[in-house]
Amino acid sequence: MRKESCATIVVLLFVACERLQQKLPGGPGVVPQTRATVVTIRTVVQPNNRTTTHAIVIGESVARSTEEAGTWRLFDFRRDRVTFVDDVERTYRVVRLSTLVEERRARNSREAIPAHPRAEYVVTDERQTILGAQARQSTIRMGNYERELWFASHPRIPANLFALMLASERRTSSFGQVSKSIDEGLLAARGFPLFDHAELPYGKEMLVVDRNVVSIEQKSVPATLLQIPRTYREIREPAASRPPVSSPPPDQKTPEAESPPSSTTEPTP
Repeated sequence: MRKESCATIVVLLFVACERLQQKLPGGPGVVPQTRATVVTIRTVVQPNNRTTTHAIVIGESVARSTEEAGTWRLFDFRRDRVTFVDDVERTYRVVRLSTLVEERRARNSREAIPAHPRAEYVVTDERQTILGAQARQSTIRMGNYERELWFASHPRIPANLFALMLASERRTSSFGQVSKSIDEGLLAARGFPLFDHAELPYGKEMLVVDRNVVSIEQKSVPATLLQIPRTYREIREPAASRPPVSSPPPDQKTPEAESPPSSTTEPTP
């Protein structure tokens, strides 16, 4: 194993152990808990029939996905901003949703691929009830690629959470202006996709990805899951050298930077 990989693993294990050592006053060995909404999502990929499950944990004002570790995002849905946290470097950055959207749109405008088929995003009139919520269908088509999403306004899921997650995610492809209509349609969608089905011909087979919400429950979770450790350093950079969309801007403060984190004001891992 490479030395760099070993060092990273050691640091992450140290951070995990440090978190577990946090105790409640008068309760030795007890990890502080907080109530949260836990949205469990199951992803099934065909033709390999590979299944994975993760959760989105939603507190009073912030949320995060358990799918991310080491470097992860804390979504502040009350203040419309995202905190990017690095457990290895012990740093964090904060960026507003409006800034993330502007940077994403600017990147789309620069990345034109004329030879690629243009994408189509359509909100249909089809509706169905999923997990007790009324969901409406949206479809995406781009060449042989097709995707179907069912967005619903669930009372336990913040209406702007999906936009925060989408705008701040790391781009893995550069379809540029080709995918502009998809981005605009998804960013404008209110609610959360409770059902997400995508398929694309792959050689002689069909690559199919189903990513669906299977449960929405109230649970007690470790308070540190939604907190940024006090020892982490905020990174600020001049606006002129603002980093790419995957990391936050300079002149913002996190909830924890403005007031000490607590189990009632959603804190991190």
